[in-house]
Amino acid sequence: MRFNTKKLFLKDEIIDDAYIVIEDKKIKEFGKYEGDDYDADIIMPGIFDIHSHGAMGYSATTIDASELYGYTKAIAKDGVTSVLATTQELDSLSLIAKAIESDIVKGARILGINAEGPFRNKKYMGASKGMIWPSPSIEYSKKMIDSAKGHIMYMSVSSELEKMDEIIPYLVKNNIRVAGGHTDATYSEMIDGFKLGVTAISHFGNAMRPFHQREGGALTACLLNDAIYLEINADHVHLSKEVLALFFKTREMKNFILISDSSECAGLDEGIYFARGKKRYVDRNGDIKTEDGTISGSGHPIIYDIKKLILEDGYHPLDIINMATFNPCHYFNIKNKGSIKVDNDADIVLLNDSYEVLKTIVEGSIEYDISDKEDLRNPKMQKLNEN
Repeated sequence: MRFNTKKLFLKDEIIDDAYIVIEDKKIKEFGKYEGDDYDADIIMPGIFDIHSHGAMGYSATTIDASELYGYTKAIAKDGVTSVLATTQELDSLSLIAKAIESDIVKGARILGINAEGPFRNKKYMGASKGMIWPSPSIEYSKKMIDSAKGHIMYMSVSSELEKMDEIIPYLVKNNIRVAGGHTDATYSEMIDGFKLGVTAISHFGNAMRPFHQREGGALTACLLNDAIYLEINADHVHLSKEVLALFFKTREMKNFILISDSSECAGLDEGIYFARGKKRYVDRNGDIKTEDGTISGSGHPIIYDIKKLILEDGYHPLDIINMATFNPCHYFNIKNKGSIKVDNDADIVLLNDSYEVLKTIVEGSIEYDISDKEDLRNPKMQKLNEN
């Protein structure tokens, strides 16, 4: 399999007029192309979304295998080649683990699980307020790990809660990378969290104690620690353009990871839907809120954020694309994905010059082609009739 492109995005270089060859699920070679028959304007590495709850009417929080497969196929449409399915429900953890081990999932590959929560500060519950959450304990952590058969790669917790001085080291010992999230930590409490083993922050700038001139809070602690990775949702809804600019001036680009935080309502038409026990309102821009106006995850994929940051905000393409590809792989120490390099897995995305996905290639297999015209929405997810 060979593709020709006007621009090939490597980690540190853009090659104009290039080709790439895929063989046996790997990138075999790439180089300069001399000709005028192009398959794409841009070829970039496949996106690794480490924080995604669902999309197109499908949810990762499910006990239905067909829903999980619909989800991974749907997100491949937006250039996602790898994902950490995001849930904390025990039954869902078990199903995802089975799917990973069966290796029959189509679309984006589920590399592991992001168990966002379940130990979160009640002050910053986000769209999950009103739901019942377990108390922090080693015992419940073990239940989650056992249900997931060891496939939890990432978990966010509020590090200031009781028993976290035991739980965080326990998670780290079980090869789980720990993020702070949904947190009311003060500056000093967040520093303590770092010492315990917190190495990242979930959806940085959202669902956390804000900056105050007399108590900088978790936000300041994160901006001043060069070793901490920061998840960001750059849809211009969760973080304004100006706040993103401040973050990018304060920390190096290599420390940011673009996430979708997409919910099952992402990609659906404007309307009211019922999902995970609540009404969810999708507006004309695709943004999602609950009945009380709380933002409910994101309605947009990472490629939407990439397009905004590059074409609207003017950031360098490699800085932004690395946030969605190389940076998350580097954080999780995944060596064979995240960049276009000989012998890496053949995870690539073909785009036009407007950053619209034309094809998504996952380990050498075409998992999405814009010419197929397939409706990838879940037919079971219907609008509510409010009349």
